[in-house]
Amino acid sequence: GWKIMTPEPPSAGILAAVPPGGNSRAMAKKLELRGILVSPREGAVRFSPHFYNDETEVEKILEAIAE
Repeated sequence: GWKIMTPEPPSAGILAAVPPGGNSRAMAKKLELRGILVSPREGAVRFSPHFYNDETEVEKILEAIAE
């Protein structure tokens, strides 16, 4: 249900996506309360993974946004 807003082809590891319902600020707050740091930007939620993020952290994000 998320709409990816990151332009193609990707030139960085940053991902911007609009959550279902479109309320990026509310979703960013929900994720923050679960210890996931993101940023609401221009109607989307900005995820900025880095080399030090591991598979467990990615799974935590996917689980949180699925709820």
